[in-house]
Amino acid sequence: MIKYFYFFLIRSIIIFLLPFFFIYISSDYLFWDTFWNSFFFIPYQHPPFSDFVAIQSAVLSKQHGFNPYYLNPFDVSGHKYMYPSIWLDIFYLFLPHLKYFNFISVYLILLFYFFVIADFFRRFNNISFRITLVFFLFSTSNLLLLERLNIEIIIFCLIYLCLVNKKIIYQFLFFILAIMGKVFPFFSILIFIDNKRLFLLSLFFSFLIIFFYFDEILLMRNNMIEYALIIAYGIPSIIRGLFHYSKEFNFFLNDSNYILLKNIFIILSFLYALFLFSISYNIYKKCNTQLLSIEEKFLFSGAGIYLGTFITSSNIDYRLIFLTFVIPYISDMKNNFSKKLFFISFFISINSLIFEGGDRFNLLYPLKAFIVISSKIYIFSYLSFIFGSIFKQRLLFKF
Repeated sequence: MIKYFYFFLIRSIIIFLLPFFFIYISSDYLFWDTFWNSFFFIPYQHPPFSDFVAIQSAVLSKQHGFNPYYLNPFDVSGHKYMYPSIWLDIFYLFLPHLKYFNFISVYLILLFYFFVIADFFRRFNNISFRITLVFFLFSTSNLLLLERLNIEIIIFCLIYLCLVNKKIIYQFLFFILAIMGKVFPFFSILIFIDNKRLFLLSLFFSFLIIFFYFDEILLMRNNMIEYALIIAYGIPSIIRGLFHYSKEFNFFLNDSNYILLKNIFIILSFLYALFLFSISYNIYKKCNTQLLSIEEKFLFSGAGIYLGTFITSSNIDYRLIFLTFVIPYISDMKNNFSKKLFFISFFISINSLIFEGGDRFNLLYPLKAFIVISSKIYIFSYLSFIFGSIFKQRLLFKF
């Protein structure tokens, strides 16, 4: 008993001190650069926690009469605003106390995140899951997320609280807050599929939020950068990369047919996922209960977000943090070649920054891109197949 108490005490002290460490190194640009670049080879940005600071810059632009969705002159990189406006309202309230707000908010966000990770580690007593989670924490995707302090951290924590909470009202509340913070958590709505009333209620409010956000969603989508990089995933990223190669070597893909072909591939990827879902659905047998286990709910959340964002948008790889939600379920699955290939693909994908860099039009870069993109497509295929098996086993609907 004393042993566990000391373990809990040491763990809590480390969690409370870690945010102070990141805030401390952010106060010295040279230390910040050395820490990220020399120790972890993470491309640092100024100012520290640049994605977090970008929202403050958008607030300043708005205060000076600009609409940051169209013109955002106070942003360091000159990028247009790409988040829901609710963040502008929240940051505006605290902008007069910016110095204290930065310190307190950064500390609380990091503290929130580290506590969630610690609880996530403790909740599932599976050695494969725990080893994988530790590897993720030191992956380039997670380190990049911390260096940027992207809002994805808050969304991840909200979805996690939704998944582990036993009270329906809190599940619903955290889910809705996550959608208000960034729309893509809508793709995890299937976590409520075994509770039809909660599912329909969540679906209704999700569509209501999307309806009120619709103009902003269009603006955010127009402002979204389609990253043709190894450290990004999604159909738009893949097609954008092919577009650059096509222009360089005068292939068929050009400005006149780019949008059409991108939309065709988005539709084809959805049909491909549906095809794998249907095959799996017809192979597996139903079980005696329709209730989802906690591992299945985690999988529905992580896989739903990965599949939905893969099809519809270009995503920097720190969004792969949501893919950790599928690990508890897959770790418990029977060992076979496809499972081993999933974990290999997962480790390659979350460390894609290692493969980034170099001349993009020589032979090596497309070879590296092929390895990483193939890994991400395999994950897409594997999760689509697993979706069908769970739906059939739980008989969630007739297909």
